[in-house]
Amino acid sequence: MRIDYKTFIDLDLNLHNQEYKCFPGVSPGWDNSSRRPVGKATIFEGSTPDKFKYWLSKKLQNFEPYSHEENFIMINAWNEWAEGNHLEPCKKWGLQFLEALNDEIFNYNKQKPSSI
Repeated sequence: MRIDYKTFIDLDLNLHNQEYKCFPGVSPGWDNSSRRPVGKATIFEGSTPDKFKYWLSKKLQNFEPYSHEENFIMINAWNEWAEGNHLEPCKKWGLQFLEALNDEIFNYNKQKPSSI
């Protein structure tokens, strides 16, 4: 299944869960075709550092920690090269995903010091 990255972001940002704790999360991309039978993969198409930055920005704008100990946002995954899901520098994007993360955390901390 191929899913447009921005479409997925918009869907995720419009989910509202009140029934149980749900920790916010973002992902720089996804492609599990290396681990799935042919035709059974899930692939995000069109991922870019700018779209990732937008998603993280929106998640941080709405971020309300459950407690001091539960004050985090998930990032899937730090180094999942086999699934096209990493924040480490690469030939295609260089440092842009890491810079997007840094920019948004910096902006968030300016607005809400000592939150994360």
